[in-house]
Amino acid sequence: TLIWDRPSGLATTSDGVSEGFELEAVGSINSNWTISLNASKTKVSNSNTAPEYQEYLYGDTNRAALWGQDQFGKYPSALGNLFTIGERIDLIYLSPFNLARQQDGAGSIDQIREWRFNMFTNYRFESDSKLKGFTVGGGARWQDEAAIGHPQIFDSALDGFKPDITNPHFGPSEFNMDGFVRYKKRLWDDKVDMTLTLNIRNLLDDDDLIPVAANPNEASMGLVAVWRIPTERTYSLTAKFNF
Repeated sequence: TLIWDRPSGLATTSDGVSEGFELEAVGSINSNWTISLNASKTKVSNSNTAPEYQEYLYGDTNRAALWGQDQFGKYPSALGNLFTIGERIDLIYLSPFNLARQQDGAGSIDQIREWRFNMFTNYRFESDSKLKGFTVGGGARWQDEAAIGHPQIFDSALDGFKPDITNPHFGPSEFNMDGFVRYKKRLWDDKVDMTLTLNIRNLLDDDDLIPVAANPNEASMGLVAVWRIPTERTYSLTAKFNF
């Protein structure tokens, strides 16, 4: 009996280029109140992606066109949809490969958020106020929308479908907020400095699912293929003693 399996640890190669900029500003409104702002823009692109796959799939034998022929029967998926062998191969292998090749040098790749903005502020109460020893603060983080997939268009040169990189499906932008309360006090005749900090992550407790990947064939399979569960609101309390 001959059993074949592909060797483990093999992967295709590509060249990557990343460019962008980051701006940061930090200032104080007064001696107790500080604010920091941050903005960044990122563009990541690939080139020369998987040349050996290109030859294998679309070379002289044009295996991709052969696999996509309609005479290969349909079979059900785990969700009950019917797929031809060609459709399944296109979904799992050809579509991701064609997308990667089409994106060579053509702009930012999927899941890269072009713009990000962050703000952080904290306020320390005066030593003669009723809230002496307390500091409160928080942050806001905004991330641009990210491409999660592309619809398919027919390419006569390939005799098959390829991703339309000029018309990507985008996931939503994201906005998150965090907050903290800190209390500092000296203990035991000022021999020990105590600091208690309560941090709250995801202050707005946004629980909407986040789309990560889109199907190439929206009509038969729906738009979103993969969702991500957002990070839930979390609380952490830490105590620090210096002596």
